[in-house]
Amino acid sequence: MSRGDARRDDSAASGRLVRKVLATLPLIAGVAFMFLVGVVAGTMSHDLVAGLRLTAAILVWMGLFSGMNQAANVLYYTSDINFYLVLPIDAGAIIWSRMLMFILPSFAGNFALMLSFVLAWTIAAGSGPLTVALMVVAVLCVTLSSEFLMTMLVILLMRLSRFARDKDRFTKLFGIMEMLLTIAFGMWLQPQLACTTSLQQMTLQVTVTAMGAPALLVVLGVSCPPILLAEALFSSSPIYALASLVGMIALTLGMAMALWHVAGHLYLPGVRALGSMGAGLGKRTALGEGARARNPDLKGLLRQRGQFGANLARDWLQTVRCAYFFNKFILTQALAPLYFVCMMVLAATARLQGRDAATILGLLRALALGPQGLDFSTLAVLGLVATTSFSTVTYMTAVSRDGRDFAYLRSLPMNWTAYLIGKLLPLLALATLPLLVVLLVVLAVLGLPLARVLYLVLLFLLDATLVGMLTFGVGARFPRLSWESEEQIMGVKAAVSYIIGGAFLAIALIAPQALLVIMHLGDAAFLSASSLVGAVLAIALAELIPVVLWVCVGCARRLARLSVEL
Repeated sequence: MSRGDARRDDSAASGRLVRKVLATLPLIAGVAFMFLVGVVAGTMSHDLVAGLRLTAAILVWMGLFSGMNQAANVLYYTSDINFYLVLPIDAGAIIWSRMLMFILPSFAGNFALMLSFVLAWTIAAGSGPLTVALMVVAVLCVTLSSEFLMTMLVILLMRLSRFARDKDRFTKLFGIMEMLLTIAFGMWLQPQLACTTSLQQMTLQVTVTAMGAPALLVVLGVSCPPILLAEALFSSSPIYALASLVGMIALTLGMAMALWHVAGHLYLPGVRALGSMGAGLGKRTALGEGARARNPDLKGLLRQRGQFGANLARDWLQTVRCAYFFNKFILTQALAPLYFVCMMVLAATARLQGRDAATILGLLRALALGPQGLDFSTLAVLGLVATTSFSTVTYMTAVSRDGRDFAYLRSLPMNWTAYLIGKLLPLLALATLPLLVVLLVVLAVLGLPLARVLYLVLLFLLDATLVGMLTFGVGARFPRLSWESEEQIMGVKAAVSYIIGGAFLAIALIAPQALLVIMHLGDAAFLSASSLVGAVLAIALAELIPVVLWVCVGCARRLARLSVEL
């Protein structure tokens, strides 16, 4: 092995390690959060049956909004879909192999989250070790059943529905559904976090009561059959509990057999129907063939231009015309500031009930215009950059979106610096401009002087560019190009890991500036207002310039030597 090959292998291994480390962060945070929620619920209610039913309801809800989209991308929307029609392999074997390879990590994450929630509920309710063991097996059966159900629903949809076989429409629909679910959950969560304990108890009591409603039990019984035996599982009779446990395991195995039967009869016909519609790669991808190749829009794309303009146009068309990329990287980015503002307004409304809004606004203006207003406003802008790291996902996956097409780009006389800048600038615009508008509105309401506003805007742009460019460089340094479907670039857990990693990175980058401002606020650094402004901006520039050189030179050279297998 040559020295260059060894370096490439080491770089690929380090990239996988970075992704694995980032992937564990959201899981750990999610498990800790669900454990705390379970402890609170267990101290308020000792109804374990309601806790298990609530777990099943959450799993079914998550599966309908995200699991089906993931299963469709894994089983149907892949580049090797046509090979399944000529290989002498049973359809059930194909389903199980792809589930083990791609859906198993999602199952493990869901199982860990729900298990931490239910175990905390069980322990907080004062249950013994035997009850805890029964709960572990029950959660395993419920999680497996929900995964099997989502897979069967996807197979049925692909065989029977023309709408589901249109990848672009299907992906757009589920993208909108995921977004609405996220917004609804956030709007519900903010008042819950701000309300008193009595209101939280009332909310939990309503939830526990709803878990016993006959209509909900029918829905849960159809979508997750093992949950029908939940009440007998925690009965006082050991015989009933054992029989219920055996029944849950049998129903889970029955769901697996049903999945095998459905896959054997409907999977390959669904693949043939999908191929007849030409939806394997999406009908509106920027790099499509056939009718797309004859589209007059390509005349403008192929006209003579510089490498920067060509890369900018190609990346923009690829992002806009692929439904999955449009949902994740444009629509979500455009709505993220609105979501952030709505959450802040809801949180403030819940915490400031009964108080005069005009009085509070007057206090904020007095604080911003007072002798320490420069320090507080600077810290507020730095906090905005640190807490709104929505775009770290798009930055880190920018190069990975090219996939195996990157191999064709490598065969061209490419200016890789222009390639990177062409990808970076639209992302910066999407990430910073909406938040910049929000910041300007807030500063105008507070009535800050023009010089202060210009300083804060410049500081925000410098720090937002710093965070975005560094996370963009990390993604360009360790791209994930060997993906079969767009879902594999950025699943839900990967997105959360990127956001958490980006938040930690943002905090680390703005820490020197924040430390200087805090020292000035505490009279540990004796600087005039103009000197403080210059020092903060100088620190931001001192951090930004090396990052720009690293991305434009170091990452560009790395991409120029990167090889991709077709």
